[in-house]
Amino acid sequence: MEEVIFSIQNFKLSTKDHLTYLLYESSNNKKVIRTRLRNRIIFIFLFLSIFIYVYFTSFNIAFLIFFIPFTIVMFLVREITVRNTYVKGLEKYIKNQNSESSDTTSEITFAKSFLLINESNSESKISYKDFNDIIEINECVFIKILNRSVLIINKNNQNSKTLIEHLKNISLQNNIPYQLNLHWNGNNF
Repeated sequence: MEEVIFSIQNFKLSTKDHLTYLLYESSNNKKVIRTRLRNRIIFIFLFLSIFIYVYFTSFNIAFLIFFIPFTIVMFLVREITVRNTYVKGLEKYIKNQNSESSDTTSEITFAKSFLLINESNSESKISYKDFNDIIEINECVFIKILNRSVLIINKNNQNSKTLIEHLKNISLQNNIPYQLNLHWNGNNF
């Protein structure tokens, strides 16, 4: 067997780790960004239309004093509600997808030229050349593999500094994009 750099024992993903990844991907997805922007514009246009209609049909200073702060509060409430609904939908999706594998633990071993994932009844060996992208955020590291799967590693494990150093070396040696986005958190969505 090839030289082992380090390993992560009893590796288990939580719902929060999956949620963090899905929120990160959503916050960078052009379609999601366009949809959210379009919905904001529709909301603003609707309230602006009401304002203009009332302003030109019957000018009332009391209406203006009430309507403008009301619109601002409604916009903020709408943003919070939309975000919370989206997060709850993602949590439900994650729970449905991972209901059977929620108690499974793995061992992740980083060797010199490959990654080895051992689960209770299977083993996966992945060459570093199959990594498409490595993304580091404040809480996790996402390793995209062959554009079809993602390995999510929470940085709260005992080997996080060694993990980051090794992934940066893998990135340099194999010409894999390494995105460092430490300022992103779940509230950025």
